[in-house]
Amino acid sequence: MQKLRDSISDIEIDDLLGKVGLMRRPGFAAQALPSLGFFAMGFTVGAGVGLLFAPMKGQEMREKILEQLSNLARGEDAGETGSAKDAHADGASRDAHASGTTATTYAQA
Repeated sequence: MQKLRDSISDIEIDDLLGKVGLMRRPGFAAQALPSLGFFAMGFTVGAGVGLLFAPMKGQEMREKILEQLSNLARGEDAGETGSAKDAHADGASRDAHASGTTATTYAQA
């Protein structure tokens, strides 16, 4: 009887499930951690490739981003930067002068 009890107590649940063709379902951590690892690896590789193929230096990019954010905060068109905005303002001044209005009234309208 003791021998039978010892042999039964040595059997694991995974062994019994394996005998009938079943297995335990993996937990959330076992499924999520590899996915998060692949995501982090892809993010890192993508950021590195983006830095390699960046059209401008980091300082220039940061200045451009800050300029666009400040334009957006002021309610201006974020797509217009530096020279494009100046060209637009010069054109507005010429149009306003030709029509007899001032540039400030044209800009406020």
